Amino acid sequence: MDVALTAVKTSTDIYIKAVWDDASESSSKAQWAFGDGAWGQSGNEDRLFFFFDMGLNGTEGADCATMCHNDASAKGMWTATGKVDQWHWKAARTAPINLADDKYIDNNYLASDNVTVLDDGGQHGDSKTIGIYNDNKNGVVPKYTGPLTDGFLVLPAGQTDAAAYFTAFDVATADEGLSHRGYWLNANADGSRANVKAYSNYSNGTWTVEFKRALDTGNEDDVAFSTGSVELTIAVTDNAGGDHSGSAPFEMNF
Repeated sequence: MDVALTAVKTSTDIYIKAVWDDASESSSKAQWAFGDGAWGQSGNEDRLFFFFDMGLNGTEGADCATMCHNDASAKGMWTATGKVDQWHWKAARTAPINLADDKYIDNNYLASDNVTVLDDGGQHGDSKTIGIYNDNKNGVVPKYTGPLTDGFLVLPAGQTDAAAYFTAFDVATADEGLSHRGYWLNANADGSRANVKAYSNYSNGTWTVEFKRALDTGNEDDVAFSTGSVELTIAVTDNAGGDHSGSAPFEMNF
């Protein structure tokens, strides 16, 4: 999968536009549906990843070949020595509220026992006060059914009580012919994890996503874009969380 990139810098912000062909729009991760006498979840989403070298990972920088593909027996991604900034755009979980999931990768992929691999490998979410998305799950059934905003469960800006805003799923009256979203999103998301804006559009078999972030957020979990250059790699998925197309490292020059 080929991705065309364009970048523009102002005195305060960096903008990166990504365009790639995809035969189908996939934005139904973990969609709820009724079948075989029970509610179950299926489906995934299109995704785009950016990995930026923060100058903290020695000579390996932001190379996916060393962060992820160096040990097939271990789970997740991790660095050799330091930290790499990650932007993770998700068609189902972040795109509807115009965000990317701002995370970082480090060499802490094992639990304290040095044996158990952490759930998300060496990937960690940036600091947050309000999260971007939440599982729409109440045990083995959906938690909420609506109202929908452009087809997604979105808690609008200014609304603080999800339980009061959304309609609770009722097993007794549920329409088993309907499907329900696997996640509900929070338009009030706040903190370093929510500081990458991402405005997206799918049209005529093509995704276009424009990212925006401050050149320097002042957060220790974010790369600072200044003079010189920054090494980065990208990866893109087609309705998947694991299988992907990825680039070799390249430079963004300022």
